[in-house]
Amino acid sequence: MRNTIESSARSLLLGALTALAAVSAALPAAADPTLIYSTYLGGSLNDVGFAVAVQGGNTFIMGSTNSPDYPVVAVSSSKYGDEDVVQLFVTALGPSGTPFYSTYLPITNDNGPRVMQGLGIGVGPDGSAYVVANTFEYGYESSSINVVKVEPGGALGWDGGTGYGFALAQGMTVDSQGNLYITGLDSSQDRDTGDYTNMAFVWKIRADGSTSYWTVVDSNYFEIAGRGIAVDAAGNAYVVVNRSGDISVTKLDPLGSVRWSTYLGQGDSRDIRVAADGSLVVVGTTTSPYFPTLNAIQTELRGPNDLFLTRLKPWGSRISSTYLGGSGTEEVFDLALEASSILLAVSSPEADSPLRAALDPSCGNVNFVAKLDATASRVLDGACVGGSHVLGVAVDSSGISLAGFATADLPLVNAWQPSHAGNYETFATKLVLNDPPDCSAATASPNTLWPADGRFVSVFIRGITDPESERVTIAMTSIFQDEGLTKPGTPDATGLGAFTARLRATRLNGGNGRVYHVSFTATDAQGGACVGTVKVCVPIVQGGTCVDGGARVDSTRAN
Repeated sequence: MRNTIESSARSLLLGALTALAAVSAALPAAADPTLIYSTYLGGSLNDVGFAVAVQGGNTFIMGSTNSPDYPVVAVSSSKYGDEDVVQLFVTALGPSGTPFYSTYLPITNDNGPRVMQGLGIGVGPDGSAYVVANTFEYGYESSSINVVKVEPGGALGWDGGTGYGFALAQGMTVDSQGNLYITGLDSSQDRDTGDYTNMAFVWKIRADGSTSYWTVVDSNYFEIAGRGIAVDAAGNAYVVVNRSGDISVTKLDPLGSVRWSTYLGQGDSRDIRVAADGSLVVVGTTTSPYFPTLNAIQTELRGPNDLFLTRLKPWGSRISSTYLGGSGTEEVFDLALEASSILLAVSSPEADSPLRAALDPSCGNVNFVAKLDATASRVLDGACVGGSHVLGVAVDSSGISLAGFATADLPLVNAWQPSHAGNYETFATKLVLNDPPDCSAATASPNTLWPADGRFVSVFIRGITDPESERVTIAMTSIFQDEGLTKPGTPDATGLGAFTARLRATRLNGGNGRVYHVSFTATDAQGGACVGTVKVCVPIVQGGTCVDGGARVDSTRAN
């Protein structure tokens, strides 16, 4: 059994440790994202932020530290033991990046030196943070799951766990009622044979710390574990399970009973989320050239392993399934969803990976965030934060929050802690990563005005698209024409600042028609914008065309 615990524990730490060895000395931030803040968080030794959650513009980061001087804010808290003891921390930052509390979390089962590895953090409706971690004896002889509730001001609410044995948490989430859900691996030993049975479990804990249910989803004598869990608005839980190299997804009703289970393919799942439309998004890695694909960006395995991303309907049937990767070794650390996109914290080192297509080449071989559209049919964007490795990603309307660990080259913006104090540090970054609207196919509607009777006609802009399907607002910025005003002192157009232009349907007699040049700005919900100009013709005769003489006269001016 020790080998199973040790293997599972090391697999959870593998991404952070291998990424640490690969940190480049001077990697600038990509130019595309707008940094709201970016700051170090750490003490004089080693600090790693493993997970991040957001609520109401606030960001909550949890991780592990052996620093005796990790920043403590607004509470009384101190490090336990010496540097051999790895302890948890939680830091809560306001919208500007300033912590409103930061604290060590207690070691609740003190039976000698321990390594506490942070797994995840979620936030309840009242702002309480729920932290899940695994605690290991040195040598990985046994492990326990530890759960801590932190009140909105940073005080300890309650703590609990499984006690030492062979339990290992590998996924967690918090629902809108403040219920906590944990999935992972547990084992029991047959008293007669000494054999162990491994179990993938789901543990639902109420906001007051009491257990709602503990249920076994699947079990066998080989490797099996629940790797990720998500909950829909009705309280149904969806758990993704690894069973000896096979991946399945199981739905549990609010009481913990199994409703359905479906097979995905061979690989190693990492996490699952419920999208706004009720569909499910599952991510992980696979070495199989036969992983099922459907409506895929990438239909074949390109490297030693690739990521996979599978979308399921709420009843388990596939919507799409795709490989994502290049000729290198891929890893996915976290998954977050917003209404119009899918965000992945990944390592995808080779240039032939589709996840790097929109990434600044200066990012080099670091973990980064890849942004796909909500249907996983296109890679929209990507961003790295120089000198850092991203392990956690979360998103709300205020931006994308990142956490992980960083070297001394982190770009600093509104930094609460501007100095790098230890060997490697936790970092907290909030950014906006947005693809602006596309104005290249814009047209005027109508694009010809007839009859030329001098009346004002409303003209709209059509054909603007947004890569992320966000609502776009149009504002007219200028209107010019290629001939003089119809009546000196009287404008031929109105509508500057409005979403529609009003153009006079007239032209000078004896000319070659009037051409209006209507310029506009299209802005999406995140402030991304494109600009364009469309033309509108007032011909000499019905069905005729115009010869454009250039934008010479301001149509909106009276002189």
